[in-house]
Amino acid sequence: MLNSIYELGMYFIIYAFLGWCVEVAYAAFVKGEFVNRGFLNGPVCPIYGFGMVIIISVLTPLKSNLLLLFLGSVILTSLLELVTGYVLEKVFHEKWWDYSSSPFNLKGYICLSFSILWGLACVFVIDLIHPMISGTVRLLPKTVGIIILLAASAVMVVDAALTVAAISKLKRNAGRVDELEKHMRKLSDSIGEKISDGVIVAMEKRPEIEEKLEKLQAKYKNIMEQHTGHRILKAYPNLSNVKRIESLERIRKMFAAIKEKLDNK
Repeated sequence: MLNSIYELGMYFIIYAFLGWCVEVAYAAFVKGEFVNRGFLNGPVCPIYGFGMVIIISVLTPLKSNLLLLFLGSVILTSLLELVTGYVLEKVFHEKWWDYSSSPFNLKGYICLSFSILWGLACVFVIDLIHPMISGTVRLLPKTVGIIILLAASAVMVVDAALTVAAISKLKRNAGRVDELEKHMRKLSDSIGEKISDGVIVAMEKRPEIEEKLEKLQAKYKNIMEQHTGHRILKAYPNLSNVKRIESLERIRKMFAAIKEKLDNK
């Protein structure tokens, strides 16, 4: 029993890494650029690791029957993707992926085309790839394997904690974006009310306006540095936080408009 747990742990690490490679390659093909598509910062996609461990544990006895192996893979991977998507949305209040635009989808969590793709991929892996991986794991000295497994597990736990903290920070940052846009609109409206026939009516207000603008610009710069380049937002463009980038662009244009008004007076 201990040996099987050890092997499954090794399979989890290996397939989590290979799944990350697949996701990165797919993103590179579609977008033409490198995108770390993992939920974690490191080069792993845990859902692939869990998925293959489940497939190996449950469906290995069906290896000789490709049809049953395919159907079982479709069902199990679809259930895993459905449960994972649902749990992530409940925990983080965000939908991390959305198949709503694909036909035969279930609330955007899963869709028929990807379920079939996962089924075919599992058949390919179980039939051709896994025998080589399992053979390599068995050849690896147990002590070395356990060290690798424990070290990788520790790194993933720390990575997961850091990722959750980063996501929480992003959510707080989203509120700052909304607040900044509200202040910018208020300042822009205030300046507009002071402009008559191209001349600012109370020029004594200009230093006060410039001071407010400088403070808001400092906040804007800080938010931009934390928000727009964040790995999570690049990896999961379906997140609502990505929409805040549109707000930041509107804020940038408001800064430019206010500066133009002040410089022309």
